[in-house]
Amino acid sequence: MENNQIISFCKTFPKLANRIRLNEDETKIGLDTKVSKDLFIKLLMDDYLTSELTHFHYESVSKDSAGEANESQGAG
Repeated sequence: MENNQIISFCKTFPKLANRIRLNEDETKIGLDTKVSKDLFIKLLMDDYLTSELTHFHYESVSKDSAGEANESQGAG
């Protein structure tokens, strides 16, 4: 993932927007507070998700993989 993708996500995801600070030219994330550090760690752990179907934003704790279509059909 490119830096600009991470920065764009931080600017548009409701839980992160205006809570993670960027430098003046918006090329770097400023981790100058405990809150911004905690949010950034959660970001790196994929705790913030956006549904491709509904475009709703979610905060996720579970990391169960959805897998490929043939994985869910079983082996038999």
